[in-house]
Amino acid sequence: MGREHSLRVRKEEYDLIEKGERPLLVRVGYYQLKKIRSGDTITFDEHSVQRYHVDRVTQYASFADMLAHEETQKITPIVSETAALQELQRIYPADKEGLGVYVFEISKQIKRKIISAIGLAKEDHKVFAKLIAKVYGLTDGNCDDYPNYFNWYWTKMVPAILNGTREILVCIIDKKIAGVVLLKNEEGEAKICALLILEEYQNMNVDGALLKKAFSFLGTTKPLITIAQHNLKRYGHLIARYEWEQTQILDKGYYNNTSREFVFNGKIS
Repeated sequence: MGREHSLRVRKEEYDLIEKGERPLLVRVGYYQLKKIRSGDTITFDEHSVQRYHVDRVTQYASFADMLAHEETQKITPIVSETAALQELQRIYPADKEGLGVYVFEISKQIKRKIISAIGLAKEDHKVFAKLIAKVYGLTDGNCDDYPNYFNWYWTKMVPAILNGTREILVCIIDKKIAGVVLLKNEEGEAKICALLILEEYQNMNVDGALLKKAFSFLGTTKPLITIAQHNLKRYGHLIARYEWEQTQILDKGYYNNTSREFVFNGKIS
């Protein structure tokens, strides 16, 4: 069980945290803050008894480095990275920034349930069929970046679930789908094929909960994954959290004619 910590924040800052609009806390490396670990709990006792789970802790050398990898709007209402950098450096002078920059990703402690498509297929084929159809409906937008997604999903992904070499994990919160991840572990390839977190659940560490189970199925925390160039910022926190290594860039035309594809942790032949 993780340790408990209490932090002080301004009321206006806490209001954003409580709404889920500011899931990233940025601090410098003071002694007490460096004790916080992933899995710990944070409270803001001045404002609420609500407990927040520490989903990850990421250290950066500078605020500029941090802003290059994290989503600015999850840190501050200031949209511009330049303005956000200036504000952080105003709060923390250079000698404080030199202590190291720490990002704490937090989420309200809530109950999540992860459903395995492989397990469901064995238990109740009717429920399995309904869930698979729902997942496709939610992920159909992938056709924009991957025009062959429809055929791939129904002719390759779904049949392979039945032989256990591919998997779909679904995160359920309050009886609703909060996120899904599609996985492949066959022919020596461990790959994340798709990851989707619904907008209203993006600040609840749904991706972390799904990926924890995904890594167990894949047998690695560094699976092959490709990300369209326009989505790199969106998944930057995952790339930093799990230290995924960029290994290849696919030119436009490989999947579509509008975006290059960035490959991590392996090569696409």
